[in-house]
Amino acid sequence: AASTKAFVLSQKNREMAAAAEGPAIFDGPAPDPLDGLTQRERQIAMLVSRGKDNHAIADELFLSEGTVRNYISTILSKKQLKNRTQLAVLCLNVSER
Repeated sequence: AASTKAFVLSQKNREMAAAAEGPAIFDGPAPDPLDGLTQRERQIAMLVSRGKDNHAIADELFLSEGTVRNYISTILSKKQLKNRTQLAVLCLNVSER
């Protein structure tokens, strides 16, 4: 009984290994990298990705620079990023919605 159990487990391990070696297939649309952000946070993230500084973003959205700074801090925290450059890279494949 013990050898049968060992055989079944080793067979299962071989099957799992074979499945892992196969091609990675992703079916469906790519996940949205800005998922979890509010519409305003998404707007600001996209403006950051276009190289706009806080002053320019504030002028465009009729906000204070401090509010923009707070939004960016919140975005970086939500997405677990360290700086606005990482945010810009994250936004590279995002289309405006």
